Amino acid sequence: MRKNKDYGGYVLILAFCGYFTVSMILTALILLLSLAAAKAVSLLAAPAFGAENFYRFTALRDSGAFSVASALSVPVQYLLVSFMLFSGMDRRWLAGVLLYTALFCGLFFWRFAAGSGLGTYPLSGLPVMLACILGGAAALTDEPGENPWPPAVSRFFL
Repeated sequence: MRKNKDYGGYVLILAFCGYFTVSMILTALILLLSLAAAKAVSLLAAPAFGAENFYRFTALRDSGAFSVASALSVPVQYLLVSFMLFSGMDRRWLAGVLLYTALFCGLFFWRFAAGSGLGTYPLSGLPVMLACILGGAAALTDEPGENPWPPAVSRFFL
C-alpha cells in the first residue's frame, strides 16, 4: 500500500473498514433480492404446476435463489476490489482482505438465510463466499488499463 504522510497507518484501517462494511451491506441486499426472487418464482409457478405438485420444485427454486445470490456477488466484489486497486492498494494486502471479507460474507449469508427456506442447507453460504472470491480474484488479476473505474474517482478512500 502506498504511504500517505498525512494519515499514516490509519488509511489502511479506514480502507479495510469501508470495504468490509460496504461488502456486508451489499451482501444483505443480495440476500433480500435472492429471497424475493425465490418467492416471486414460487408465486408464479404455483398456479402453473398446481399446489399439490409444487412441493417437488422447491429444490429448483432454492438453487435458483443461490444462483441469483452468486451471480450478483461476483460483479459486486469485482467492482469493489477494482475500486480499491485503483486507489492504490497493494494487491497482496487486498487479496488477504478479500479472503477475510468473503468468509464473513458467506457466514453472514448463511446465518441470515437460516430463518428462511434457504437456510435449511448446511453449506448455504458457500456459493456466496466462492462468488466473492471469484469476483475479487478477477479484479486482482486485471491489468491497470482494464480497471472499470474512471480516474476521477480514484481518491475516494484515500
